[in-house]
Amino acid sequence: MSEQQLVYTKDEVETYLVRSKYAIEDKHSRFIIQELREVDKNRNIRYTNQYTVSQLFPDENPVDV
Repeated sequence: MSEQQLVYTKDEVETYLVRSKYAIEDKHSRFIIQELREVDKNRNIRYTNQYTVSQLFPDENPVDV
């Protein structure tokens, strides 16, 4: 199975970042990240939430992050 890559425009990325920043700064926001997802079963580990969280926060408990 080959990996498909999504290519986003600069505007799409900037919009995503602005919206993410807004959500993070909103005191009423709550984020839920699925550690194990069905879609990740056949995916390269480097493209999973689990890998990303472990790389961003190597010394943290993923649940606490």
